[in-house]
Parts: sequence; C-alpha cells; structure tokens
Amino acid sequence: MPGKEFHVYDDDGYIGIVNADSYISFVDSDWQLNQLFNHFSKAINDETLIVWGTSPGGGSWIVDFLEARSEQQSFREFESTIVVTDGRLYLVNYTDLTMAAQFEDYTLPDKRNTDLCIELQPGRYRCIVRQMFIPEKDGDRFEIILRPAERKGEPVNDVYWNTRF
Repeated sequence: MPGKEFHVYDDDGYIGIVNADSYISFVDSDWQLNQLFNHFSKAINDETLIVWGTSPGGGSWIVDFLEARSEQQSFREFESTIVVTDGRLYLVNYTDLTMAAQFEDYTLPDKRNTDLCIELQPGRYRCIVRQMFIPEKDGDRFEIILRPAERKGEPVNDVYWNTRF
C-alpha cells in the first residue's frame, strides 16, 4: 500500500475513500442535496466512508498513499477513521457516490474505477488526508496516510471541507 499513487478525476469537487463492502450507498431515487450530505456524514461517523471537498469545480487529482507525512507543508489536513472489512478500500468520486445514492442496483466502486484500490488488513485505520496545494491556484496532490487505530475518530456533522452549504 505505501507509496501508491492514483489519478482520480472529479467534475464536482468531492472525492472520497469507501469501504465498498460495508457502505450503504442508496439514499433515495430522488434525493435532495442536504439529504445526500447528511447520508455522507452518517457514513463517515459509521466509519464506512470518508468524503472531502477538493476545490470548486472539480479537477484531476493525484492521490498519494504514504507511510508517513512528507516534509512538505500542507495547505490543510484532517483526520478520520475508517474500518476495512474485506481487505480493500476504494477511491471514489462524487459522480460515483451520487449514482450509488440514486440507484439501488448501482454498486461501488464503479466498474471503471476498480483499479483505484488499496489493499489493507481488516481493521480500523486512522486516515490523515493532506491537501498539498492552495485551491484555485496551482497544484493537484493529496497525501493520505493510513495507520492502524484503536478507537473511533471524532464525530462529524458534515463532509470535510464542504463548500456547498
């Protein structure tokens, strides 16, 4: 896992990490935005999903999974926890999450993104997400550090770095 680099494209300014084995993705065939983000927040608190805002308008992102923080200073960062049940976590974009929220038969990961996978031993992980660029300026890189964790992270009321509301 350490040292893996992925390229994730997103049109809408949100990407995430999901335990596709345990995340309940369906919300409603006619979900509303606040309903969707409440669903995401609950899933973050249930340790099945981590979602964060990237920058307005989306983009193409490089996501590095590292063993430790780089020495470069981040623009911002957060910590959360996620539980691995089947040995895999997937990177997902907002389109995949909204499709799965709207259609009961849509599964994560999207078949086009099955290669955006990290293999880990089952267990709880502390996840540090570091944004290595200033939004709307230059840059496109996130660092993610996953370490075994003994206890659940702090509860959240919203998606990390959410700018929609």
